[in-house]
Amino acid sequence: MTRTFDLPGAGVLTPKGTLIVEPYLQFAHLSSNRVTLTGFTIVPALTAGFINIQGISRDIYTAALVGRYGLTNRMEVEVRVPFLYREDSITQRPIATPSQADTISTFNGSGLGDVETTGRFQLNQGGPDTPYFIGFARFKSVSGRGPFEVPRDPITGVQTDLPTGSGFYIFQPGLTMLFPSDPVVLFSSVSFIYNMPRDVGGNVGRVDPGSGGNANVGLGVSLNEKLSLTLAYDHTVFSKPTSASNLLLTTTPQAIQIGVLLIGGSYRWSDRSFINFVVGIGATREAPDLQVTLRIPTAFPLSSWWK
Repeated sequence: MTRTFDLPGAGVLTPKGTLIVEPYLQFAHLSSNRVTLTGFTIVPALTAGFINIQGISRDIYTAALVGRYGLTNRMEVEVRVPFLYREDSITQRPIATPSQADTISTFNGSGLGDVETTGRFQLNQGGPDTPYFIGFARFKSVSGRGPFEVPRDPITGVQTDLPTGSGFYIFQPGLTMLFPSDPVVLFSSVSFIYNMPRDVGGNVGRVDPGSGGNANVGLGVSLNEKLSLTLAYDHTVFSKPTSASNLLLTTTPQAIQIGVLLIGGSYRWSDRSFINFVVGIGATREAPDLQVTLRIPTAFPLSSWWK
């Protein structure tokens, strides 16, 4: 949901000649359990072979600096520069080795993430009880270290250092709708996410990470002049990743479903600054279990300084 500031000519996007600087902090936690059977089943209650029980816990800390600038009252550009720290903890019983104890391995990685650029354009005038339509296009670079650029254990194939980027360029065009009806603002968005395939070399070859779509819907309620609450649901679907050598992700389902329930609030710190806090709760298996985001956008009307 887009928040505006009390500046001359302000609309739903950043006003012309205004720079918004937004420190961004996020914590995400993901966990999963996986059971792999090596052997065969004689009867449903009796299995001959070995079972590998593996639990994965992943924590991702992201600190980013976001800048938005209003080219006109209906057009803005945004740049997001993230820095990540990741830590994965893997608990498992080794395959093909009788064991009564778990093996715990911990890996981490940190550094620059994938820098993103987004452009937005307000398509219509909009107003009270009249929807605003905003077109946007997002491009994500590969400035972070990708999953095929990190070292791996030569025996297990497990990454010994974690990536900070996806390793693939992403182009995401979409459309956002805002419908203000005081004291409520309804909003929704749809977009297409194109993950650009590339050749990663080695014995993997060309990889198609899978493209998909995103949709979200929600509402914001103004409680008073300074405080508002937001409730939304965000869902992303990706097709199954594939590679030329068929060595990747053989257990990945045909479609990856990432659904997150978002609950947030915004407090107006001053005429030019907000504090936004959002908690995301995973609604599907592939989604983060918990996602906490803090944003503090502050507006600087550069055009008034130049006069």
